[in-house]
Amino acid sequence: QDRFSPGPGGGVKREFWRNGRRREWDEETRSWVARLLPELQQRTSIGARSRAQRIVRERGPDGLLAEIPRLKGEPAKRVYFDELFQSARLDADKLRRAARLIIQEIRSDGQRARLLIQAADEYLDEEAARGAFFDAVGAIGSDGDRRRVLQALLDKETRRWEAALPGFLEATRRIGSDGDKRQVLTALLDRVTLGKEELVQVVKTAAGISSSGDKRMVLQKVVETAPADEWVVEAVLAAAQTLGSAGDRRMVLLAVLDRRNPGPAGLVKLVQATEGMTSAGDTRAVLTRVAQAV
Repeated sequence: QDRFSPGPGGGVKREFWRNGRRREWDEETRSWVARLLPELQQRTSIGARSRAQRIVRERGPDGLLAEIPRLKGEPAKRVYFDELFQSARLDADKLRRAARLIIQEIRSDGQRARLLIQAADEYLDEEAARGAFFDAVGAIGSDGDRRRVLQALLDKETRRWEAALPGFLEATRRIGSDGDKRQVLTALLDRVTLGKEELVQVVKTAAGISSSGDKRMVLQKVVETAPADEWVVEAVLAAAQTLGSAGDRRMVLLAVLDRRNPGPAGLVKLVQATEGMTSAGDTRAVLTRVAQAV
C-alpha cells in the first residue's frame, strides 16, 4: 500500500509497503502494482466512472451492458449501471437486458431498489419493458425495499397508470409483509384515480392480506375513495367475508352502509356478509343499521 507523510521542505513523502515491510519503488514493485491494478479495477469502484464513460463514448450502452457481467465486484457494477441509465435514452431491448442484469449481478436488495427507482421513468414509458421492470421488482427479497420501489412509482405521472397497474399489483401481491402490502395499496388509492375495474383488482389484491386489521384498512380506503358502483361494492363485501375479526368486518360493512347506499340487492349481500361473524354484538350492530336503512 502507499503511505503519505510530511516530507522535507513542506513536501509529501511517499512510501510503498507490502506485507508489512517498506519497499522501494523498483521494477519489481512497479510490475506487482501493474498486475494488481486490473484486479482492483474489476473488484472496486476505483476509476469505474471514467472507464464506464469511456465505454459509452466508444461502444455505446451496449458496451456497458456487455461489460457489467465481466466485473467481479458489485461496487463497480453499480457505477456502470448508474452511467448506463444516465448516458442516453435506452430502447426497450436494452431496458429489458438491464433489468435482467440487475437481478443477476446485484445482490443487495437496497441497491437493486435504488437502481430501479433511478430508471423507473424510462421503464414506465416503454410498454415493452415494463414486464421486465416488475420482474426485477419481484426479485427483490426485502419486502421493505420492494415497497420502497412501488411507492416511488406513485410519484410518477398518472397518465401511465392504466397500463402499468397490472404489473404494479402483481408485484404488490408478492409482498409477504401484510403491513408493507397495506402501505402500498393505501398509497395507491390516495395518489391515483382508479376506475371501477382497477378498484376491483385492488380489492382482490387486498383479499390476500392475512392480517385482519391491515386488510380492513385497505377495504375502508376503497369504500372512502371509490365511486358508487355495484361491482366495487360487491367486491368489497366479498373481501369483507374473509376478515377473521368480527370487529374489523363490522367496521367495513358499516362503512359501506354509510357511504355507498347499496340499494335493496346490495343490502341483501351485506346481510349475507355477516354470516360467520363470531361476535353477536358486532353482528347485531350491522343488522340494526340494515333494518334502519330499509
